[in-house]
Amino acid sequence: MLRVPCAPVLKQDFGSPRLRKLVDDMNVIMDKHVAMGLSAPQLGVPLQVCAYQYLAEWMTEESAEDDRLRGVVATPRTFLVNPKVKVIGTDVTIDMEACLSIDNLCALVKRARVVEITARDLEDRPVQFRAENYMARILQHELDHLRGILFVDRMYTRTLRTIDMINAPIPDNYANLPDR
Repeated sequence: MLRVPCAPVLKQDFGSPRLRKLVDDMNVIMDKHVAMGLSAPQLGVPLQVCAYQYLAEWMTEESAEDDRLRGVVATPRTFLVNPKVKVIGTDVTIDMEACLSIDNLCALVKRARVVEITARDLEDRPVQFRAENYMARILQHELDHLRGILFVDRMYTRTLRTIDMINAPIPDNYANLPDR
């Protein structure tokens, strides 16, 4: 299911028991795994639904400087339906990514620094906003899932490591390595 592009949620499906159950299941998994993001195909449901968050309690005094440098902003859990992403500008960031669907692995991934998101909320109201830095990264990761793309498709392969090594030094020349 992770490699299959997802179908849009149809107008008549907003408010349906199927969509409510999907959202309930996604909430349970995000709580259980303390996840920044999750998409419907990660639960085996090929629909264009994803959620993202960066909770304020995750931001500690110890992480304050790192959070500031990465552009992390506290964001409540938000669901997007039928989202589209538009890259704004040419600035990119390179940072570590991991995924609940690829257990215990992470790698550096290059992403656009600023994106514009258009979507619907769970009540079928239009949503449009701009995301920057780390929030843009989380959103691009989740929207990739809806197109059947995983972070391993975009990673710098020579930076692949286990989660317990996420903070280990990376060679200074990683940016000059081939993407694949």
